[in-house]
Amino acid sequence: MKLKNIVFKIFLFIALCVIYGCNRSELLHKDMNYTVIDIDAKKSITEIGMSEIFSTIEYIPLETNDEHLIGEMSQIFVFKDRLYMADIRQTQSVFCYTKEGKFLYELNRKGQGPGEYISLDNIGIDHDKERLLIYAGNMLLEYDLDGNYIESHKIDLWANDFSYIGNNRVAFYGDYATNTEYEKRQITPNLFIVEDYNNVIHTDIHFPSSANMSALTSSLNYFSNSNNGTVTLLSAYNDTIYYVTADTLKRAYYIDFGDMKKNKNFYQLIYSPTATRKSIHEYEMNHDVCNIITVSETKDCFFFAYYHRNIYHYVFYYKDTKRIIDVYKKYTDEIEPIYPIVDDIYGIRFAIPSCTDGHSFYSYIDAYEIAEIKASITDIELKKKFENLSEYDNPVIIKMTPKIK
Repeated sequence: MKLKNIVFKIFLFIALCVIYGCNRSELLHKDMNYTVIDIDAKKSITEIGMSEIFSTIEYIPLETNDEHLIGEMSQIFVFKDRLYMADIRQTQSVFCYTKEGKFLYELNRKGQGPGEYISLDNIGIDHDKERLLIYAGNMLLEYDLDGNYIESHKIDLWANDFSYIGNNRVAFYGDYATNTEYEKRQITPNLFIVEDYNNVIHTDIHFPSSANMSALTSSLNYFSNSNNGTVTLLSAYNDTIYYVTADTLKRAYYIDFGDMKKNKNFYQLIYSPTATRKSIHEYEMNHDVCNIITVSETKDCFFFAYYHRNIYHYVFYYKDTKRIIDVYKKYTDEIEPIYPIVDDIYGIRFAIPSCTDGHSFYSYIDAYEIAEIKASITDIELKKKFENLSEYDNPVIIKMTPKIK
């Protein structure tokens, strides 16, 4: 991913509002046993080798042919022996591969007929019925895992992201969408649970309806799935990370940034009906306010990234030992990303985790980046794997297994 794409997304994040809890609702909210991670950004380090973080790194070139090219990777899911990927911005397609990178099929059903969608927004996996889910507008479409259409469901709300959470329930994160019919006491829910594709249950996470909606647009992938039944929810400008299951909303982690946490003045600005993207950005550039921008989790390691001003931190928290690796980079105007996590194993750059299978992190690198450096790769097996890789090929998937420390 090029730095300009990362910066574009981050500047969108700067216009977001913190979510906050209100009254109890129909979904039981359990707060017991959450983990506090203490972060002192001033004590973070400037560089670390990938060999210090990961026990193994595996590269999986995706089979390429001219009829099935991934334009831009938007989402990755690992389910059983397959990889499911969405290209939301360019081809509006879902691609399915084996874990070894062999192409199985592309699902592109743009249209207005049965099983078709006008705009592909997000994908997910129903791990109970083993179905591929596509969210498009206010419709949720079901396909079998081979891409054959089954049925569609109209969802009576607008959302930015969704995830299947078990027991025939789907979580939708509305963000700051105008779901006005669910507004109560000048607040609107951020998180909805839809049961049997019909019954809408809104939770005790809300935002003030008086807020300036035009200043609160985001492009986060809010949900991440560890493939073991745990769905993690990240909300912009919130330092609490949640677990969402079929019957509970539970605090999982609280990231304590100490002196750099958000204060009352920041919240007052965010909640103000006159807040703008510019005013929020200016406040952040003049104050050390930390904001989490992505999370991913295996059974042994919790990863998250955060930023303050134009300094970006990448954190690995090891659950058993409580060890924290916080490594940072101050970005200016580099064309390509220069991460402070250095590949001292193969010489290929670090890639931010996109998803997990519960054991390893998965991400990707565009083929052209590896094609440019493959001549300098010294590992014999890896060199052979990339021998026929060209800059025009589909991306290369990276599987990174954390060390147990």
